Amino acid sequence: MCSHFVPWLPTGEPTAQLSGKTAVVVHGEHDRVTSPRASADYVRRARADRARIGMIVIRKGDDAMARRSSLWHRTVATVVDELLHPEVPPRGLTAAGCSATEPLLL
Repeated sequence: MCSHFVPWLPTGEPTAQLSGKTAVVVHGEHDRVTSPRASADYVRRARADRARIGMIVIRKGDDAMARRSSLWHRTVATVVDELLHPEVPPRGLTAAGCSATEPLLL
């Protein structure tokens, strides 16, 4: 199980440790502190390292998670609940994020 919520994923951040693991990155669309583009690049590189990883972008969300806070909380709670059961194949938002070729927009 692995999750990243509003991560700091600079260029070159390692991804090999995620090989064979499931992870979801949740990011605000208007985050000016951490880069949604760098996070999307991290997801692409982790997939190349055989991670099952996805990205969910909160429309109009920011780094402080203050805008659309109820959606942030519901999304994070849902993804964490889904990741807490690694014996079950990914489902719900986790499955949708991991199978999407582009970040999911909520």
